[in-house]
Amino acid sequence: MENGEEDDKSMKKWKNILIILCLLFAIATIVIIVIALDPSQSNIPANVDVVLYQSSSPSDRMYRYIAQSKAVWRHMGWVRNVYLLSQYVTVGYNEVLGIEGVRFTGTDAEAFMHCSQIPGISSHFIYLSDRTVPFRHISKSYLFMQSIPRMFNVWRDTQETNLFASYFELPTMPCVVASTEQLKRASSWVQFVYQQVSETRVISREDLDRDVFVCTGHDDNVSAQFDKLVSNPPYFATFHINANDSDLTNANRTVNTFLNKIFDT
Repeated sequence: MENGEEDDKSMKKWKNILIILCLLFAIATIVIIVIALDPSQSNIPANVDVVLYQSSSPSDRMYRYIAQSKAVWRHMGWVRNVYLLSQYVTVGYNEVLGIEGVRFTGTDAEAFMHCSQIPGISSHFIYLSDRTVPFRHISKSYLFMQSIPRMFNVWRDTQETNLFASYFELPTMPCVVASTEQLKRASSWVQFVYQQVSETRVISREDLDRDVFVCTGHDDNVSAQFDKLVSNPPYFATFHINANDSDLTNANRTVNTFLNKIFDT
């Protein structure tokens, strides 16, 4: 009888030990997963730059970079340098805007490929072209999955089967976070983007950015879109000018007036 009781106690003891070991194993597994997925600054490149592009077309769009640079420093103050690729800008540092002018002549896509050749550019950079403006605070960890750079809303329809549809073009991408070394190895921006897509480095979510289409400088819905940007700001807003040639300058001026009003305050 006593031996039976002792066996029961021993069995309960080992059951308890087994339960404790299982709990410890589960806790250790959770800790390891949390550490592996931790988006803390320790897993993210120390220095990240921003690259803007000044359109070569003689219009008010040429001056979009002024509001862009102010927005970057307001909402992404952790960036190291802001570079502006332009055929017009004075080469060197602009203390007023906090940008480094880099002489460049070429298209938007060519400007992106040129980013890896900018003297002194960091190991990772964010390309905003001449259309995208940050509208709220963006932490560095938000743009990376650990140390992996991401792209955002590369296509507008997540169900789109043809990733390289007409709107899948570099100028329409709100935000491209890129590795300088990876870009150097790419033969074209299409190859670079395809690699990012194939490696699941692309995030497509509606709350990440908002496309703003401006048809004319007097369009009534423009002010409504702008009001929405202010009342419910996205992380990025990408401005597309669809106006006719006769109203193109006025449309760009409308956008610039709106942006300057926000970021001059």
